[in-house]
Amino acid sequence: MIITFNGTQIDVEKVLTFSVKENNLIIHTPHDQYIINFETNSKEVMNTVAEYAHLCCRNNFDNIDLDKITKWLFTKKGKAISINQRSI
Repeated sequence: MIITFNGTQIDVEKVLTFSVKENNLIIHTPHDQYIINFETNSKEVMNTVAEYAHLCCRNNFDNIDLDKITKWLFTKKGKAISINQRSI
């Protein structure tokens, strides 16, 4: 499954780990690290991010509600404002 964040495509099946730190979602793949910064202090938005990361780490890809994620991450409450990619 490919997920697109602001034009950056990430193959979820190649993701090693996800983590949430403050208002950042950190995605680790074998060769890259993506840091997605969210313009929010909302615990509800970041809890949704954490739920998403947890499901991905457990490989429960069928259980991810992408509509819910999109609603919370890309509304006024939780707009993803930047993505940084670093090669590891």
